[in-house]
Amino acid sequence: MRNKIFRLFIALAVSSFLISSCKEDDKEIKGYSSVVVVANTSLQFDKFALVTKFSTDNGATFVDYPSLTVGQKYQVKVFNPATEWISQDEYLTTANHYSFDWSSSNPKPVSGGTSDVAEFIASESNEVILNVSDACAFTVADWAGTYDAVEDYGSSTYGPYDLTLVQDSENPNKFFLDNFYDSGLDPYIVFNGEAGTVTFPEQETGGKPITGASGVYKQCTGEIVFSLVFDSGTTHWHYRLVKQ
Repeated sequence: MRNKIFRLFIALAVSSFLISSCKEDDKEIKGYSSVVVVANTSLQFDKFALVTKFSTDNGATFVDYPSLTVGQKYQVKVFNPATEWISQDEYLTTANHYSFDWSSSNPKPVSGGTSDVAEFIASESNEVILNVSDACAFTVADWAGTYDAVEDYGSSTYGPYDLTLVQDSENPNKFFLDNFYDSGLDPYIVFNGEAGTVTFPEQETGGKPITGASGVYKQCTGEIVFSLVFDSGTTHWHYRLVKQ
C-alpha cells in the first residue's frame, strides 16, 4: 500500500509529530516527522520559512509530500525560500557554508549523514532530524574592514556605498560604523558569537534614535543583515553589509 506522507517542519523543535494512517497491513507508513534545528545560526530568523523536500528518484526532483512504501529509499534536503533576510531562494548546501548532521534521525540515514542531502530507507515510523550549523567559527576580528552597504526598504533600495567597521579598543565585540545611512554617522553594533547575532543597541546617532534592531551574520562570506528603525519611524528596513 502506498501512503501520502505529510511532514511537519519545526525549526527549534524539541518534540516530534506523527501522522497516523489507516491500518491495512503491517508494512504501511504509520508515522512521519521532520525537524530542522537552526538555533544560533545565520538561519535563525528564517526558521519558520525553511521547508524539507523529498526525492524518490535519486535526487532528480524534490517535492513537499512524497508517496512512500516501507523499504523504499528516499532523499531529503532543506529549501530556504527568499525572505526579508535572504535575497533569493536557495537550498541549504555545503557550498553555502552550512554544516549538516542527520545522525539524530530514526532510522539513521544510510548515506549522507553529514552532507546537505541525506538518504533514508522508509520504515513504519520515521523521524528525520537535521541539525544545521554555520561552517565557519565566529572570529570577531575578521569583521573589521570596509563593506558595501545597501539600505533595503522593500519597495526600493539605496546603495551600495562604502562603510567601514572599526573595532572598539576595549570591547572586541563592539564595532563603530563610520558612514551609517551614507551620512558620515558613527553608531555602534555589538556581536554575540554564542547566539549568532549582531545588533544595534538602542542609541542615538546624529540626534536621531536607532530602535528595534536585530541582525544576523555569515562569518564565511562576511555578510551582515540588520532589521531596524531609524529616525523615529515605525517601519523596519533592512541594512545589508557585504565585506569588500
